[in-house]
Amino acid sequence: MTEAIEQVIEDSPFHGEGYRKVHALLRFKDVYNEQWMIERHGHRSPSQFIRDETGEIPIAA
Repeated sequence: MTEAIEQVIEDSPFHGEGYRKVHALLRFKDVYNEQWMIERHGHRSPSQFIRDETGEIPIAA
């Protein structure tokens, strides 16, 4: 895990306070996925949203 985080920081175009910016981006991703998308889809699960929007039952991959 540590190696993966270090690689993200190395590959980041941000220099200096890279770890803080990476942390902020990871936090944004969590908030986006856990809150905004859920609210946007009316607090429905992905399969409920797809079923309601298309009328089809989603097939698991």
